[in-house]
Amino acid sequence: MNDLLARRAHLVAPLFAFLVLAILFETTRVDVWLADAIYRWEGGAWTLRRDPLVRNVLHEQASRIVDIAYVLLASSCAASFFVERLRPHRWTFVYLVAAVAASTLTVALLKDVTRVPCPWSIDRYGGELPYLETWRAIVTRASSGRCFPSGHAGSGFAWVALYFVCRRRAPRWRWIALGAALAIGTTFGIAQQLRGAHFVSHDVWALAICWFAACAATPLLRREIGVVQSAAAVESP
Repeated sequence: MNDLLARRAHLVAPLFAFLVLAILFETTRVDVWLADAIYRWEGGAWTLRRDPLVRNVLHEQASRIVDIAYVLLASSCAASFFVERLRPHRWTFVYLVAAVAASTLTVALLKDVTRVPCPWSIDRYGGELPYLETWRAIVTRASSGRCFPSGHAGSGFAWVALYFVCRRRAPRWRWIALGAALAIGTTFGIAQQLRGAHFVSHDVWALAICWFAACAATPLLRREIGVVQSAAAVESP
């Protein structure tokens, strides 16, 4: 029963919510309406595209920090195979490395395959390409853009994997971990929207990819629990 409830909470409900949002963005002009509002607020141009705070701090420096965090995580994972003190956490590290990598690599691959342009490349925002709904842009392959899904927001959302780690190892911290990952990804997403790099739907897709990648990797966490239980059984008198 608990597994069934967990499956509904972590797969069925999020999938339903994502499908509703995806259909909403494809069948309405919510994306355009929000981008129009930002564009008008910036004075009819993407004036924040090269803003020191938005570009240098929230995009470039933030990307470096995320990269450093992943390098430290991967290093800890490698060390857990040799350092006795880290061995109890080995599968946690393996899970996080796998989930974050799967999320970011999937987003990066889709950016290459879908070839959807950024808002700043669209004629209504000073670019040269006509606006097309995401699915039309993918099918027609009318541009060489790499703006769908959102890679920068995805680099933050990828850390929703920490929610699943905390859910098994430190349950009282799970909502804080989830909230932090969502806050970071949302901040990255808003920064890119202010620069004209993405529509809101690009961030929604990035979040969905990261969430389901983290869900798909959870058997690695169950493996750790099995190892710990086996070790406890061996040590018991």
